[in-house]
Amino acid sequence: MMLCDRCSKNPAVIHLTRITQSCRSELHLCMQCATGVAKMTQQKEQAKYAIDQTLAKACGENGENLKCLGCGYTVADIRKTGRMGCSLCYETFADLIEPVIGALRRTSNALPGAKKQASEPSPAKPTANEAAIRDLRERMKQAVSREEYETAALLRDQIKALETR
Repeated sequence: MMLCDRCSKNPAVIHLTRITQSCRSELHLCMQCATGVAKMTQQKEQAKYAIDQTLAKACGENGENLKCLGCGYTVADIRKTGRMGCSLCYETFADLIEPVIGALRRTSNALPGAKKQASEPSPAKPTANEAAIRDLRERMKQAVSREEYETAALLRDQIKALETR
């Protein structure tokens, strides 16, 4: 009996084989994990469709000639793959992707099992306690690199004490 490759608990009932160019890979899944994989695949396809449709509406004629200076991606490339080519794409296509991101949030919240998100909290400034913990962690790493394990252990204890506050 073959076990599921994903959870290693249940017997595998679905056997998938993927052949790409010269590489062959097999995936053996139980019914529960296969259902999860199918849902993730469906969500990815819905997101890709939302990106394509929203970009098509947003750019019209004015965005088709844009090209990222970092990777050379165009709007057509993003519509085709559903992905940005590099970090500069986000700056290059900022005006076009803002509606896409909004559409994706609406789509993902409408999916079964999606968690409803409250308005996103603004990133908080690090507190003095967090800064102290970061400093202690850095000092602990340095102590370990110098093989000063007693010092590292004391710093670790200080970090734990600060984290429990």
